[in-house]
Amino acid sequence: MMAKLQERWYFLLVLLDAAGIAWVRTRRTFRSLLDKFGKLVRDIRITRSLLLLDMAKELDISPAELSAIECGRKPVPDWFIPALEKHYDIGEVCAHTLRFLAKERGD
Repeated sequence: MMAKLQERWYFLLVLLDAAGIAWVRTRRTFRSLLDKFGKLVRDIRITRSLLLLDMAKELDISPAELSAIECGRKPVPDWFIPALEKHYDIGEVCAHTLRFLAKERGD
């Protein structure tokens, strides 16, 4: 299975208090890297101007579950690609590519 990778982003926040003294704080955030499968699913969603919540409702799953499938934190369920074909008319070539990428991911 593909290793889960994360990028670390550091932000410096400069805050001024009432006396005009600058305080610097560091904030760390994490962003998952999408693999090819996740990028393709996200592209399908975004090209149809759908939010994660909208697509999740149409697929009858939670937004958290859809996000986990996109980001590779959860394996691709057997019903997922046929549901995309049914709801979004993605075509045979795109569906075949998704199946290939899911196998490549190890799902």
